[in-house]
Amino acid sequence: MDFNQFKERKIHLKATGEYQGRIATGSMEPLIKIGETIKVEAVKLEQLQKFDIIVFYQHEKLICHFVWHKSRFGNQDEVITKSLIGGEDLPIKKEFILGRVTNFQLSFFDKIKMSWKYRKSY
Repeated sequence: MDFNQFKERKIHLKATGEYQGRIATGSMEPLIKIGETIKVEAVKLEQLQKFDIIVFYQHEKLICHFVWHKSRFGNQDEVITKSLIGGEDLPIKKEFILGRVTNFQLSFFDKIKMSWKYRKSY
């Protein structure tokens, strides 16, 4: 997917209020499995909270991970995300965020587990 296709999806989301897509990788398993449909709503960066699951554009594809924290680099607001399986994510600028997933949420247990797993990664 190129950036223009991403922008078209973002415009569609703002116009209709919802975007649906299928998960192509296992980065959010076991919560969201490959092939499952996610529903995405438009959201402003200021509305995002730790552990919200978001969809963003990076490396010419849409990625679904959860918010770890928000930061400011110079005059640019960014979101740091994590997956359930681990690994390092690059900071996401707000213009690359498609929206927040509405039909899946991390459980209380998952939040504790991820807080422990990523406790030193800021």
